[in-house]
Order: sequence, then structure tokens, then C-alpha cells
Amino acid sequence: MSDLAKCLVALGLCAGGFLYSEYHSSQGRKLDGEAGRQLVMVQGVPAKPGRPVILEFWGTYCGPCVASIPHLNELHTRFGSRVQFVAVSGEDMGAVKGFMATHQINYPVAVDPVHAFFKAWNVKSVPTLIFLDSNQKIQWRGHSMEMTDAKLASLLGGSS
Repeated sequence: MSDLAKCLVALGLCAGGFLYSEYHSSQGRKLDGEAGRQLVMVQGVPAKPGRPVILEFWGTYCGPCVASIPHLNELHTRFGSRVQFVAVSGEDMGAVKGFMATHQINYPVAVDPVHAFFKAWNVKSVPTLIFLDSNQKIQWRGHSMEMTDAKLASLLGGSS
């Protein structure tokens, strides 16, 4: 077998392994899956399957995350009847509760004490906002401030 053929076989095996691991890493990616059951609610109730959801991965230490809160509060005010919001922090309960004593967040907030939810949704940095349709399929992923009224209305299939 030529060196080129060996390289192509090796590349194919690596790609197959990547696809296998990506498939398995997405298996816990359900709101009510194992990773979701490990979330601890700080305020509000967890998102329920069957309705669109905005997952906001954030941290109290993150300047852009803190700056996004008023924007997300406004989106929640305008669209909260059509989409569920949940902010998820990888910090401990005490840090998040202390932060919330001085910062108003108008939607449900949870902590991910073992980082299972962050891992299940492949979140490596904050802020990360993920929009899920009613079937829990990712329809949009990006920075929180990039989620505009028009973009959210479009994702929800209509006007604001």
C-alpha cells in the first residue's frame, strides 16, 4: 500500500472517530436529559420540551455577559410568551445568588454545578446563546448581543 493510500485510510479512520464521538456527545443534549436534570435552579422553573428555548450560557465574572443582561431582559419582555429563556452559569450557587442580589434578571436562572450541561451543549466560552426550536434542535448559536428582535422574530416564524 502506498504512503498516500495509508494517509487516506488513517484520515478516514480519524474522521469516522470524530463523527462517532460527536454523535455520542450530543446524546445528552436534551433539556430533560441527564445533563439537564443536574441543573440547579436559582430562580424560575426549568425549560420544558415542546416550546422554543433560548439557552444563555454566562458567568458573573464575564463583562460581556453582564452587559447582555438588560438586552436579554428586553427580549424576554417582548418574546417571553413565545419562547422560554434560561440562563445557565457554571459557577456555584452562592456566586450567582450574590450577583443576582444586585443585578436584575427577569427570566429563569440555573447553575450547572458539575458542568454537564455546558459539556452536553459543547459550550467552551461565555457568553454563548443557543436558540432551540420546539423539537430541541439548534437553529442559531452565537453571542448574546447578536440576538436581535428581528432575528428572534424570524426564528419564531413571525413578527415581534
